[in-house]
Parts: sequence; C-alpha cells; structure tokens
Amino acid sequence: MTGWFEELPEQCPEADAKFPNGEVYYRLIEGENICCNDFWSHRKIWPHKVFKTTECRARSVSMFEEFSQCAKLLLLPLHEKKRIAEVRLTPDAGLLKRTGTAGHNSWWRSDAFDPVANAKLVENCAEHG
Repeated sequence: MTGWFEELPEQCPEADAKFPNGEVYYRLIEGENICCNDFWSHRKIWPHKVFKTTECRARSVSMFEEFSQCAKLLLLPLHEKKRIAEVRLTPDAGLLKRTGTAGHNSWWRSDAFDPVANAKLVENCAEHG
C-alpha cells in the first residue's frame, strides 16, 4: 500500500484496524452508476461540519458486512433514493475496523485501490441468498 486516498490525522487509521482479505461489503451510493465520490468520507464531503465522532472516523468510509444491514438505511428519508453497491475489498484497499452498530465498519481507503472497479450495483436481497 502506498498511501491514503484522503489526508488522515496522526494515529489514524486506528491501531486495531485490519487489512481486508477479499471480503464483500455493502455501501449506499447516490446515483444510477457507481462513481468515485460514492466512496468519499463525511469529512471530504463536508469539510467544515462538526461530527459526533473522532476525526479519524470522520475520515473513514462506512461499509456494512451484510446487505440487510445496509438496506435498513434505505428506510430513512435521507437515504430513500439511494442504491446499494457491493464492494470486494482486497488487501490493497486500505484498512478496516468494525465500529458503531453491528456490521458497520470504518474503512480508510488506500490511494492505490479503485473501489469503482471493485464494485457492482445490487438490486435486491434475492441476489444475496
């Protein structure tokens, strides 16, 4: 891994973050097609906002272990028009740590990893058995 996609504070990623090993994770995306800005942190999207979390986690990308965990977010008005992408995170993707609610992970993206090339849209839960 060469570096980080976004500038990170010292002691970030957190010391107990782990390299992914080809596992599939799920993420909400904004439009009809998956694009790079679907994988930006809240800090990159809102550079001056005050978040109720550490700066390190504000600079991570939320990923979910299960389709159903991500799909629950679609019930919220803020997310109802979004879609779900399935992303395969390989060891060069960066570092990942389980944080917050069950199945939620904070992902610190490597600048060498292209999430768009490793993602596909997921239409419904039936695609996941």
